[in-house]
Amino acid sequence: MCIRDSIDALELSVQRASHAWLEGHAVDGAPVVPVVLVAEWLTRAACSFRPGLVVTALHDLKVLKGIRLDGFENGGDRFRIEAQALRGAATAELQMLLRDVTGRPRYSARAALHAMPALADGEAPLPVLDAWPGAARRRARTTSPAGPERTSDRPAATTRSRTPERVRWC
Repeated sequence: MCIRDSIDALELSVQRASHAWLEGHAVDGAPVVPVVLVAEWLTRAACSFRPGLVVTALHDLKVLKGIRLDGFENGGDRFRIEAQALRGAATAELQMLLRDVTGRPRYSARAALHAMPALADGEAPLPVLDAWPGAARRRARTTSPAGPERTSDRPAATTRSRTPERVRWC
């Protein structure tokens, strides 16, 4: 499989005001981001980049460098989630990458997406993960390492992430 040139991206901020509960998830007094939270972020981002599809799996989730939240008390820490479609995949697949504000890769994974299956009579629908607050469809300009600046019409958001009040998968 090869990666296409265009990149979908969104940014998020993590700070005490939006993620106070992370204070209890600390190493040497500084909050750190748990890998399960990164998996949620990557899943939500993949769903926002491919409306109408659901993430069925995150493959090869890798911790490239853990995240210590040094700005937690002072304005927050910013991150960027990038996704590139994989060509030649039997299903819709996105190569996902979480970068810190300096551009350093922190986590990566491959998201597999499929259309939501039809429900059988009497079957309850699967829960759906709420979109990030303020998520909006906009043209995201990004630069790919493999080529020039590209434009994407995929949905993207520049919002703070938050813990959902109710968990629903996309």
